[in-house]
Amino acid sequence: MMTRFLLNFLSPNNVTPENNRTFLSVGKIGFINVEICLAYVFRVSLVGPLKRERIVEVEGRKARITTIVLRPASTIGVRDKSSFFARLYVTHATDQYPMIGNGAAKVSLVDTRDIGRAMAWLGTYQEPENDHSIFLLKGFDTTWNQLKTAIDNATGKISKTMHLPKNLTEEQMIAYKLTPFAVKTFTVNRIWDDNKIRKLGFNTKYSLTDAVEAEIRDLIRRNHSI
Repeated sequence: MMTRFLLNFLSPNNVTPENNRTFLSVGKIGFINVEICLAYVFRVSLVGPLKRERIVEVEGRKARITTIVLRPASTIGVRDKSSFFARLYVTHATDQYPMIGNGAAKVSLVDTRDIGRAMAWLGTYQEPENDHSIFLLKGFDTTWNQLKTAIDNATGKISKTMHLPKNLTEEQMIAYKLTPFAVKTFTVNRIWDDNKIRKLGFNTKYSLTDAVEAEIRDLIRRNHSI
């Protein structure tokens, strides 16, 4: 059986239980030693995305391991408290949900459970010759306004919106605790093309509603357990 190494760009503080199970299942069915896999994931999480790929590719060649890289869109779902969605949830709860312009900028998101499913699937698919084995993954496309509506529905509360101008000054960004990257994220379309993995047969399972409801349930549970 060919040995293969699976990597996605999750850092240790937002690897979910399902993703951990994916790594364990990969080890159990003989693709790669679990300890080696987790060590690689921890090591590559300390550097930037492109360096992560290079580290794994080099180590893979040394060990004669087929390297497969999964690049997920921004994630949403059951995870830690520092995710972008967790921060949006706090602003929603305090009636300060940020909206730049009319919130029409489009963004690709993916439920973390689909990342786990994709990694398990990539561990068994038949790799074509001369394939670069780099896959993009998204679950759905939405807008920031639609995301707010999904949170409204999941919480049963219609949060007030803090409308911000598109051309924020540096002083305004500091006042609203926004980085230039965050402002760009809220105003520029960021759509992922994951046709490669879908054409091979993988399909995501969880919708925007599924992801939002799952993470909100988890955040409430975590807050109650503190």
